[in-house]
Amino acid sequence: MVESLWSDVDLLRRGYIRRLESVCGRFGLTRMELDVLLFLASNPTRDTAAEMIRTRGFSKSHVSAAVKGLIQRGCLRGVTKSGNHKAIHLQLLPGAEEAVQAGQAAQEEFFRLLFQTISPEERETLVRVLSRMVAQLAAENQKENP
Repeated sequence: MVESLWSDVDLLRRGYIRRLESVCGRFGLTRMELDVLLFLASNPTRDTAAEMIRTRGFSKSHVSAAVKGLIQRGCLRGVTKSGNHKAIHLQLLPGAEEAVQAGQAAQEEFFRLLFQTISPEERETLVRVLSRMVAQLAAENQKENP
């Protein structure tokens, strides 16, 4: 069962990556650059590199390189907000719009394919079970790293 689970997770990951890589190729983006754009589009209140690193587990160096590249391409800009000049808040610029839309469409296509034979009831069950599993892991992590 465990070996099958890991194989299944890997298949899901590769299928998702394959769809995003086509978007990357079309717009000349790295995967991390596209991940940064999609993260910011989906999480407008988590607009710092630190939030991306904490939320998604991206490496600091990869986020930094991606942000630098996206700023140079005119897809992002960094701004400071009053009171905290250390935190740079990232804003999507119009130059990122087409790539973000294509990336979101690729994500939607992936999940549409994934769930096309799954009933709404089965989907709800899946979400419930995964939520319990994640909560268990989070609780265990909290014990180990208070």
